[in-house]
Amino acid sequence: MNAGIVLKQMVVIFLLILVGYILQKKKLVTQKDGACLSKLIVEVFNPAIIVSSVIGSSNNGEENITGTVFLAAVLFLVLILLAVPISKIFAGGCEEKKIYSLIFVFSNLGFIGIPVVQSIFGKGALIYVAIFILEYNILLYTYGYLLVMPSDSKFHPGSLKSLLNMGTLSCLLALLIFVCHIRLPYILGTTITYLGNVATPLALIVIGISIGQQEHLYRIFCQWKLYLFLIVKMILVPLFMAVVLKRLPISEELAQVSVILMAMPVGSMTVLLLKENHMKETLCSDSIILSSLLSIVSIPFLVYCYRLF
Repeated sequence: MNAGIVLKQMVVIFLLILVGYILQKKKLVTQKDGACLSKLIVEVFNPAIIVSSVIGSSNNGEENITGTVFLAAVLFLVLILLAVPISKIFAGGCEEKKIYSLIFVFSNLGFIGIPVVQSIFGKGALIYVAIFILEYNILLYTYGYLLVMPSDSKFHPGSLKSLLNMGTLSCLLALLIFVCHIRLPYILGTTITYLGNVATPLALIVIGISIGQQEHLYRIFCQWKLYLFLIVKMILVPLFMAVVLKRLPISEELAQVSVILMAMPVGSMTVLLLKENHMKETLCSDSIILSSLLSIVSIPFLVYCYRLF
């Protein structure tokens, strides 16, 4: 990873977010339009880019699949364990501890993770992202639900049906195509590729639209405690992981992708979990917006530091 190249890519990402922000401020899109575009990205375009990443693949990284599955599980476990003391440091009450734990573990691997990894490493590296997203979804609908549920509630197995979403299914399909060397017909493969090409710019524009919808954006930038938390989440923890991963017998690309994914901003699904359980989502919403903007600087800085180890 070259820090200069990554910085240029993050500037491009920032400009795409800025386009969405301007569209919102100019009233060219409504809140309903933004919600509709988000749904299309989640249900159509992101799944398409995951599948298209393995179409025509040479399978050079097939030997890394098992290692990636194990590595992703270990990294998520580390995040869960670290979330306990970190949430105690930054949170004031029991509910706030749950929220800090939630936003510490669950990052934006889809909306921002996919565009960033693709822009830095190319489409071929998205097979690693697919594995991380697959495990992320399983964790979100099990640990995530248990974390924010009221203490007197019982976990309902029916909520596991949420695992059968387009994100999970597309990751499974991509792994199947990759491992089994399946060749899709040209027309089908090209159609999926075209749909996937829409994902990156549109997802970033939608983030800008979301930021533009905030009425009190200035308030978000005045939360020093949230800044400190995000520095720990998006810089210090990924740097610690980078030191460890660079010394493990894994491919350099897998190590780099893993570090980048661990440095992603807070995931948007966390807000939905809190709303579903009637918890305040202000802290969560603020962290999503602030971390998304900070990532434009934090990721190039992380890449620069990675090269020093």
